[in-house]
Amino acid sequence: MKGDFSRDTFDPGKHFSRVLMQQGRVQLDADWNEQNAILLHYLRTLAKDILGPHAGPVDNRGFEILFLSEKANKDEIEQKIKTFEPNEARQKLLIDTLRNQNIVIGPGRYYVEGVLVENERAILYTEQLGNGSENQLPLQEIQNCQKDKDKDLLFYLDVWERHISYVEDEDIREVALGGPDTCSRSKVVWQVKVLLGDSLSCDSLDNNSHGKCKLPMLGDGKLRARARHDDPDADQLCVISPESRYRGAENQLYRVEVHKGGRASDNEAGATFKWSRDNGSVTFPIRELAGTKVTLEHLGRDQHLGLKPGDWVEFMDERIAMGKYAGPLAKVETINRSELSITVSLPSETVLPSYTEAEIENLYPFLRRWDHAGDLAAFSGALQIVEADTTSRSETTGWVELEDGVQIQFVKNKSEDAEYRAGDHWLIPARVATGEIEWPDELEPNGKPKRDDDNNIIPAAIEPHGPRHYYAPLLLSAAETEDCRCTIKEEPRAPGPVTTSAYGPGMRRGWLRLPFQPIPIPQDNTPPPPPPYRVGVTEARAHRDYDGKTNTKGAGGTMAIPLPPGTSQIHRLRVAGQENEKKMKITLFRGGWDPAKQKHVGSREYAANKLLEEEIGSGPYDKTYEIKGGDLDAECSTLSLEIQSTGYSTVSLVAVETSITE
Repeated sequence: MKGDFSRDTFDPGKHFSRVLMQQGRVQLDADWNEQNAILLHYLRTLAKDILGPHAGPVDNRGFEILFLSEKANKDEIEQKIKTFEPNEARQKLLIDTLRNQNIVIGPGRYYVEGVLVENERAILYTEQLGNGSENQLPLQEIQNCQKDKDKDLLFYLDVWERHISYVEDEDIREVALGGPDTCSRSKVVWQVKVLLGDSLSCDSLDNNSHGKCKLPMLGDGKLRARARHDDPDADQLCVISPESRYRGAENQLYRVEVHKGGRASDNEAGATFKWSRDNGSVTFPIRELAGTKVTLEHLGRDQHLGLKPGDWVEFMDERIAMGKYAGPLAKVETINRSELSITVSLPSETVLPSYTEAEIENLYPFLRRWDHAGDLAAFSGALQIVEADTTSRSETTGWVELEDGVQIQFVKNKSEDAEYRAGDHWLIPARVATGEIEWPDELEPNGKPKRDDDNNIIPAAIEPHGPRHYYAPLLLSAAETEDCRCTIKEEPRAPGPVTTSAYGPGMRRGWLRLPFQPIPIPQDNTPPPPPPYRVGVTEARAHRDYDGKTNTKGAGGTMAIPLPPGTSQIHRLRVAGQENEKKMKITLFRGGWDPAKQKHVGSREYAANKLLEEEIGSGPYDKTYEIKGGDLDAECSTLSLEIQSTGYSTVSLVAVETSITE
């Protein structure tokens, strides 16, 4: 997140549950942001634990991939588009482009690693921003693969978060206050991409084995940072040289970001980086771009947040932000403050984007200032990534000075070359009061900080702080087309909870529990109900005394048990109670009260409907009965349990074990 933040304090390993504000204390942006991060981490972890790696609701499952193939039902697909899109002109556009072998991405919701992803409107594959992103193949290449059938195609969803400021969304600013820059936003963004390969499946996006997965969530390059270290050549021990600490005049949040992805190399083909002392938050909206002259909305609030000749700026817009590559870097040459314009010089082979007047309004182009000292003749204005070697003194070599004592070191992966990804970044808070930066230490096996040959604590080599990408398979186009999306099943709505477990392919088996609730005994002045005393779905009980007299009629009741949708078989019945004075007979049969038809259906009088008839003796009881012939048809949505008692009795629990067809 390239905002003007003091630091990012959220650490899931600390297991904080909330941030508590105290009276009379200074309020910091980091505390508020950490509270949001704690809650968001909880919600997304909960969603992932419940829903799994990815799933969508049954009634609005999004990101359906539609294209016409030899086996496709064209009428069915076109009808889906008409359902998706209410606007007739848009319907025609989608259907016409579909007939021309384009691909439609359906609207709806989907959860990926607990992150809610939404697509409000059906769009074409070619309407996505960020052409040229990794695995966002040109439409022609996808069509050729589908036609020649030489490769399997796996459509998948790539999800990550972007930082959005007022520069990219004008509605963030409050015009009633004169449009000042206040809070910024974090936005979930997505792209549908395609993986080519042989013998692909819906499980081919396995990203659990970090470093070996096909689609890593982060680049695997690692970085160390430091600002304070002892000078082994100093005359006095325990004296820290003023040069061996953070010497900046202000607290800063340094951002080190990969500009060009790839592996570290000694030539121009290798990965590069850039850095900012303000977390890359200093930006300037573009109003016009003509050649190398750029007209801006402003030149910064002050000298610290402005531009000066020699500064390096990156050209950004919505297309670049959603793509695989960073924006082109350019060096500021001259500044015309009366026109709010600058001229830039370009590294060799660098081409600036061009914008029409409409694109200026829709793509939100802007310049982002970086604070490194680039070279017009080398690495396109960025800095070369050089990894430290793997010798025993690797911790003391390969350090790169940013400024004011802040140093970084790219660490060589000992097993294989690290792969850096454009946009991967590290945040380094630097503090004047301590002359230090905030960075974790490398630890020994005993938990103590590890030290180098000069007895300095070695900073930890850590992975990028972000951006973290999440993936979900959508559709496999191979010998057979397979929808890879998962569906969130609605749990059956019943009076009691349902516990289920896996039971063969496409089947769930579990107990449907319906605890009985006691009803009050009628008062003396209440007319007695006609015998037998029917208590419906609550409790079968023959009272010892009713209106001062002993009830010798016995009691009973019939309980309707609504079955979950898709119930295909009844396996067992469990009945439990605390007391049974004499005898009690239970009868389980198909049918009961049909709320849709507002009448009783089925009857125990028909032998085919009766599933069980048993007597229970006196005393406390907890009986489980196996059900034979418990197969149900689709029309049967209710069971009935009839209870007849010749004495005082209670029924505290009924549980029916059923199978539900997925």
